[in-house]
Amino acid sequence: MLLTVVVLAGQATFATLGVLVSGQPLRVAVQSGFSLTQVGEFAFIIATLGTTLHVTDDYLYPVIVAVSAVTVCLVGDARTVSRFFVGVYLAEM
Repeated sequence: MLLTVVVLAGQATFATLGVLVSGQPLRVAVQSGFSLTQVGEFAFIIATLGTTLHVTDDYLYPVIVAVSAVTVCLVGDARTVSRFFVGVYLAEM
């Protein structure tokens, strides 16, 4: 669970920074950053490839799949949180 929170926070932070660097306003950057928190199905392919080629340990595959599945389920909630965050915190700025 802690790993999922770290992944979600990291994805949101770095996606927000990337959108800010592209010249978008902070409000758009935060909403985009929260919307891009999903790890995605490509993680399954990379995890399978790493396990098949014996590049990663076998115990990492279920961890990667679990984190990816949780982030897929939470991406809708992340959008709701972004609207709340933008409405409450950025309205004061």
